[in-house]
Amino acid sequence: MATFGRTSEDTNDTTYGSTYIWGHKFTISEEGDTSSISAYIYRWAAVNVQMAIYTDDAPPAKVASSATVQNTTGYSWVTADITANLPAGDYWLCICSASDVYGKYATSDEVFYRQTGTYGTWPDTLASWTAYANGIMDIYCTYDPAGGGEESNVLYMLFES
Repeated sequence: MATFGRTSEDTNDTTYGSTYIWGHKFTISEEGDTSSISAYIYRWAAVNVQMAIYTDDAPPAKVASSATVQNTTGYSWVTADITANLPAGDYWLCICSASDVYGKYATSDEVFYRQTGTYGTWPDTLASWTAYANGIMDIYCTYDPAGGGEESNVLYMLFES
């Protein structure tokens, strides 16, 4: 398995308001089949969260969205299953929650974005996607490289022996 996005637990906080879809653009360097998205968030009580992947088209188009998952209290990585085949390229990794949550991000000249949204309803496109703040959201996607990565090479070597 491989990841693209930001897997660090950074120190800067921001509020991801529940009336918005929040996202950051990341690059997957090779084709792959996604299995999950994880975001580092905080909430003092359990809250429902969903995540999605959008293309980097103008406007960004929805590729896939997750079912509802629930965070634990305190800062933690919240992970949602999500399945899509992504060619190499740029994608928006997004989060939306039923109540406000805090998210961590890294200081950067890069910008994360938001769009007004309703929890549980992912639009087909992010037509009102606007820059929100400088920083890199702590959110990443786990995927299986199309070539199979190390696991398929091991199997190949076993069959060759």
